Amino acid sequence: KEEEKEEDKEEEKQQRQKQPQQQRQPEAAVASRRVLRKVKPAETPAKEPKEASRARQGQDESSEALAERPPLGTASDSVAEAAEEEKEEEKEEEKRPEENEEEEEEEQQESGDDDSLDAVSLCRAAIAASETGDEVDQTIAPGVTIVDLPPSVTGFPAWRRCEEYVESEADLDRGHADWVIPEGADNSTPRILYCHGGGYEMHSPQSIYRPATSRLAAVSGMPVLAFDYRKCPEFKHPAQLDDATQAFRWIWENGPEGPGLATAVFLAGDSAGGGLALALAVKLRDEPIEGREVAGITVVSPETDLTCSGESYTTRRWVEGGPEHCDPMFRDEDPAEASMPTVYSLLGPPDDPESYHPTEAYLSVLHHDLHDLPPVQIHVGDAEVMLSDSVDFAE
Repeated sequence: KEEEKEEDKEEEKQQRQKQPQQQRQPEAAVASRRVLRKVKPAETPAKEPKEASRARQGQDESSEALAERPPLGTASDSVAEAAEEEKEEEKEEEKRPEENEEEEEEEQQESGDDDSLDAVSLCRAAIAASETGDEVDQTIAPGVTIVDLPPSVTGFPAWRRCEEYVESEADLDRGHADWVIPEGADNSTPRILYCHGGGYEMHSPQSIYRPATSRLAAVSGMPVLAFDYRKCPEFKHPAQLDDATQAFRWIWENGPEGPGLATAVFLAGDSAGGGLALALAVKLRDEPIEGREVAGITVVSPETDLTCSGESYTTRRWVEGGPEHCDPMFRDEDPAEASMPTVYSLLGPPDDPESYHPTEAYLSVLHHDLHDLPPVQIHVGDAEVMLSDSVDFAE
């Protein structure tokens, strides 16, 4: 601006020297010319495209935003503080799951629902607290069809319970078998003969065993024949073994689709029924049926020693407030002694010369020669008074 002023002054001076006094331009005209010269670079500016105008406007707004930012020193301080706050928040978030887990563990401990309680402990607790047995799962496995086979179809003995043991009308018409058939099974599928438990005295395939036999059929993919063998005290040994032998012959010759030879037959059972399955295998070994072999056996806590003399009848007996391996099912002070009335009901009183001894080899199989048997799988719990029956048989 100072240079322009100097130029203007120099120009005025030269004009004055060239022109007479009367012809000199007024100072207003000179000032006007100065203004025009200043504007001349943008005297006729070209119109910029709308896009360029918008871009320039955006740049101007960005510049204004930058101009509104605090000085670098204060900005760095605030950014650092924000970063520290974020770190603290992240730490808090990491702590929260741990705190929640601790709270859940405390709640589980208070409620007793602790991971340290395994399924066995929970079952034992439920059994110990149960007075009715209503907690037992009585649902049928999905995809399984159960066909009732009356004695008129199978030829199995038809029998009825004595008045003392009649609980329903079904007890007046016993001897029915269950064909438990999973999806996809046909006559070419291997078959399972199931001997249910109950101390040779109680239960039937239809009373409480369908949940078990239906699951066995579902998981194995094999049809299961559960037969209602005759019980004591109405029928003594060897009626039960005779019925098992007859059922074995029948399942070899009849499948879920009707008559037809089996490709293989397995034996299964639990408790007294497990002992009956093993006794059947021993008898078939000694008295084989041509072309009718047992492919394998799976039993749950089989009763193999009717003398009840195994050490577990003492070491696993129930003691109120005792250790975890106490049997919560059998709470008699002397489980062996408490079992003998049922044993004598099955074998006959000990003073009867026609009675069988508790070491009867074809029922109390632990006292038989155990050789050349098919593969045997045994399931047994540590908290059972009948633990020795399984361990001693396996040994």
